[in-house]
Amino acid sequence: MTENQPIKQDELPETEKPHSAGEKHEERGESIMCTSVKFSNQDMNLLVCELSLVIEELNGLEKEKTSKSKGFSLNFRWCEIITAQNSSEKDTQNQMLTLHYMEKQKNKSLRVKSVTLKVTGDNFDSILSSIQDQCQKVPNRPKKLFVLINPIGGNRKGVEIYEKKIAPIFALANCETTVKISERAKHALEIGETQDFTGYDGIICVSGDGLYQELLEGYLKQLQKAHGVDINDPKAKIVKPNIPFCLIPAGSSNGTVRYTNDGVIDLETSALRVLRGEIHSLNIVTVHEPGKIIGVCGLAFGIGLITDLLKHSDERRWMKKARYVYSIAAVLLKRRRMYDAQVDYILDEDESEGAHSAQDGAVQPRKEWTEFNPDGKRYACTAFLVSRMVNLGNKTIVDPYSNSGALILDTGCSNFGFFKYTRTMLGQSPAGEIANLHIKDKAVGLRIKILRDEAVSSEKDKTVGLKEEDAKQADEEETGNRGDSEGVSELDNVAKTEKSESSKSVETVEPGEGGGEVEQIEEDSKTDPAKGSGGKSEAGKKRNRKAEAAAARDSELEHYIYLDGEIKRVDGLEFECRLHSSFVPMFGCVASELVDAKSE
Repeated sequence: MTENQPIKQDELPETEKPHSAGEKHEERGESIMCTSVKFSNQDMNLLVCELSLVIEELNGLEKEKTSKSKGFSLNFRWCEIITAQNSSEKDTQNQMLTLHYMEKQKNKSLRVKSVTLKVTGDNFDSILSSIQDQCQKVPNRPKKLFVLINPIGGNRKGVEIYEKKIAPIFALANCETTVKISERAKHALEIGETQDFTGYDGIICVSGDGLYQELLEGYLKQLQKAHGVDINDPKAKIVKPNIPFCLIPAGSSNGTVRYTNDGVIDLETSALRVLRGEIHSLNIVTVHEPGKIIGVCGLAFGIGLITDLLKHSDERRWMKKARYVYSIAAVLLKRRRMYDAQVDYILDEDESEGAHSAQDGAVQPRKEWTEFNPDGKRYACTAFLVSRMVNLGNKTIVDPYSNSGALILDTGCSNFGFFKYTRTMLGQSPAGEIANLHIKDKAVGLRIKILRDEAVSSEKDKTVGLKEEDAKQADEEETGNRGDSEGVSELDNVAKTEKSESSKSVETVEPGEGGGEVEQIEEDSKTDPAKGSGGKSEAGKKRNRKAEAAAARDSELEHYIYLDGEIKRVDGLEFECRLHSSFVPMFGCVASELVDAKSE
């Protein structure tokens, strides 16, 4: 709909189509003020009502009562009106009023639209002031915003995205903004801990999920310190933030926006969601090592396969978005790194009976920890999804406003099973049963401790301090000093060589476990002592270096965790995760499929 263009009723959103007289008055509320206007060369009434702004034909109600045809009418809820402006300077002979509003498109996105009316009544100033006042009264519409921009987001166009696409929308709604730009790693965490957010009605992150997660963690630390709460204690009832957040999708990972915006990842839509003032509270999971908090996530926590994939792709940022596909193929074509772990969990068996504190959202477990025992199997991946997956029959959808999450425990499912479940998480048909993939629904707690076999652990402890230069030297000797011309890390080159060699040897344990090379060397040393650790041949030394590099690599990978699209290195190997339900207020909406499912 463009300025001064005639409107066709069949092109209007459902909420704007004509209603019966009774329905119309119920949606409008009490009338506040009215005036006569010309719109598309038609004489119309402009009504400022308690709940909506109405443009209708003169005597439209009488027509409805006396005729089968309904009078033409536009009925805008106030949350859809951005503002009204005096545009008489464009036509000095007439009093012109321009309405700026948001319109929902067929693809669920929102767009700013404008329509100009010629006011023929004698109360122009009063009607303009009344519309502007009603716009300011929209519940939860912010008047002052704090904006944090990731300058390298959006292909290093984060600042440009904000200034050209987002700032004009906030300015149109008369929102005051304070803008800061992230300058270095962990700067968002520092801002969250030190920034005084008093007086702000919203916190906007122009970024992906990573910057938002850092800012939120810092802000939570500031809140807990102010209220005397020990955030390092996983059992603590942490204080909720009372300022709503919003993400403007300008990163490589925009999962939070997808789940809170009805699947729409769009700059303008996210900004307009802020002006609509619709707020829903999201779950978060706090991740702890013994004695300290190490992160906050709003999407997922994970270790194992998911961290291996992200670390592999993170080392190839020069490939841009292509690195994700490349890393998935590269990692899954190898046999997966497996690990021993002790896993315990808590399920919320009945979400409806107040398992969560209404005041602080902290988990109040009604059950003790339950140990997960997969018959002695090792793990390829352990993940804690902050939201539940809802089965709608022909598809699945994430419910970010559920009171619990889900655990994914992979004890060695096939690559086909992995892809099958990944498709489910992306909204495809439910996967059904997948061998060696265990799903625990309604999860509110997870404890995991990485266990190391004593024999393998002692070997890893000897090599855990192996310098990167040593691994590089071993690889260069094996590959003829090929270097890193293709941007592949040196440890990856070691892994490639290891894979080609392993096809010639007898496998005694799974590759990628560190101990496999050690046992293979022992096997070879029985037939050729020169190949053993005490041998002097060059081949034996090279194999020793490869084994040390593989052990060091696997030992290092065990120290990486996944938090909302980012990987983070930690010192320990023991973690406790706690879900806090309905915790972070977020500008957004409920997915239409969830609304339909709950209404049935």
